[in-house]
Amino acid sequence: MVRNKGWYVLYVKSRHEGKVYRLLKEQGIEAFLPMTTVIRKWSDRKKKLKVPLFSSYVFVKIKTSMDFHLACNVAGACAFIKFGVEYAKVSDKEMNWIRILLNTEGVEGFKVIDNEPTVGEKHKIGHGPLQGLDFEVTRVNSKSVTMVRLDSIKQNIAVTIPKQLLYKHPLTA
Repeated sequence: MVRNKGWYVLYVKSRHEGKVYRLLKEQGIEAFLPMTTVIRKWSDRKKKLKVPLFSSYVFVKIKTSMDFHLACNVAGACAFIKFGVEYAKVSDKEMNWIRILLNTEGVEGFKVIDNEPTVGEKHKIGHGPLQGLDFEVTRVNSKSVTMVRLDSIKQNIAVTIPKQLLYKHPLTA
């Protein structure tokens, strides 16, 4: 259950973002669906389309536990996003930043990029006892990154490193 008031991320069925957003508004729940314009190309034409900036996500302002339950029961809603046992909460500052970014004239070409490392990328460990260690990604699985190539001693070490400990090496960013 959500204990704190604020903005939470509701995961919705694919291509149901607009429908869920409208249904939330009809129920009196404050919601935000950041949209961007993209140009889609077909073999015979190009067309500008408004699409959600974050696929399958609608941001919901939870003020009461009733808002939480109503939002979960909207047609097309799946569940609120969780990281471990905590619901993904977005700060007001981040919400305002998204709004300003989308409404700033001249800013275009929006693309959401996940932080999944890919084979061949150079990374650095950001936290813990291995902090500062540079390595190259050699293998990726769904839960963590398995890799470490120590170029200085020409050796590879197979180890599982949680993705949240990594940040992209500044030379390849």
